[in-house]
Amino acid sequence: MWGSCRAESRTVNPDTPHVSSSDSTAATRPTKVRRLWTRGRAAWYIIVSAAVARLIWTLLRDASLDPMAGALRPGTCHVVSVADDGTLAVVQPSSAESVDLSHSTSVRRVRLLGVVLSDHASPSAWQSDVDLRPAHWLREAAQGQEAQLEFDRRRFDDTGCWLAYVYVRDQLLNVEFIRAGWGRCDNVPGDSAAKLRELRRAESEARRAGRGAWGGGARELVPVGPPG
Repeated sequence: MWGSCRAESRTVNPDTPHVSSSDSTAATRPTKVRRLWTRGRAAWYIIVSAAVARLIWTLLRDASLDPMAGALRPGTCHVVSVADDGTLAVVQPSSAESVDLSHSTSVRRVRLLGVVLSDHASPSAWQSDVDLRPAHWLREAAQGQEAQLEFDRRRFDDTGCWLAYVYVRDQLLNVEFIRAGWGRCDNVPGDSAAKLRELRRAESEARRAGRGAWGGGARELVPVGPPG
């Protein structure tokens, strides 16, 4: 009797499906794939979110440097004035119409990109010989003129002033200012390599010719901060 009971306990119910070890492994594969896909999608969301957040932060940072940062664009502008520190005050038309100089709120501050001004640009450094001042050179070259603005990767300096390549009468002021001896090349990684070569050639030419601040008795060329 005991033998028949043991035999019956070993009897397999034909209605019960048999699951082998290989079938069990195959069944778990879709689950693993779904988990990997979910993790990969989450990682992709994190990367995209980080990129978007960085872009937004960059835009907000640039906008905070100049409250009217979004208004200036590549193209035509009018140079209203030149400050003693070499900063250009420009107005840019919002359309094809002529520039309206009556709205002071539309004036933007622009500095020559890739150029370090001489300390001679400081107003206190020149009580005489005003014709030799770098700011005077810029006024003669640009003030009251129509100019073309071209931007590079660097858009602002530390003071919130725009940085640009400025063309007047098809001449690049950044290069001509250095060629006249009133500045030196500001070598910053990321700026246009072609423009950098032009600026370096202009500086070498001014040095050899002893122009401007490179002339006899000139002091060392150093960066100049905004007027106090």
